[in-house]
Amino acid sequence: MIQMIYATCLNHFIGVNGGLPWGHVKSDMAWFQKHTTEKVVLMGRKTWESIGRKLPNRINVVISSKEIEGADLTVAGQPEDVIATIQSKYPGKDIMIVGGMQVYVQYVMLCDRIYSTLIQQEYEGDVMFSCRLLCQQAYKLIESSHLPESEDTPGILYEIYQKIIQ
Repeated sequence: MIQMIYATCLNHFIGVNGGLPWGHVKSDMAWFQKHTTEKVVLMGRKTWESIGRKLPNRINVVISSKEIEGADLTVAGQPEDVIATIQSKYPGKDIMIVGGMQVYVQYVMLCDRIYSTLIQQEYEGDVMFSCRLLCQQAYKLIESSHLPESEDTPGILYEIYQKIIQ
């Protein structure tokens, strides 16, 4: 299964200076870990560099024309070819697209399922992305949960969408 996971805030920013606009939110990091562990995580080079390390308990695949030290696999090419390469090297493994923005835009229509996190505040940023409208048109909402705001956590809406248009 090809999946995507992304987090955005109310004004659609997903990044600022190579990091997350809202910083480290423990519950969001737990959501990300829960849904990416034991999967192939596919990311662009900038996302790989912003993470700064190999994500444990995942097969780390980086899209780049140059070999990436530390990655389990470096791939380049059209999205369909990249997916085919990963599926042939890791048969039966789910692929989770984890960013960044250019990768999301190129791969979103190949995804069977989308995991969306909406941080319910506005933040400053320099990279924007949202596929909520697309999700509402081409995907069916299959799960939704809300984490209310607390002293150390903004309100968060978690949603999972399943593709309905082929």
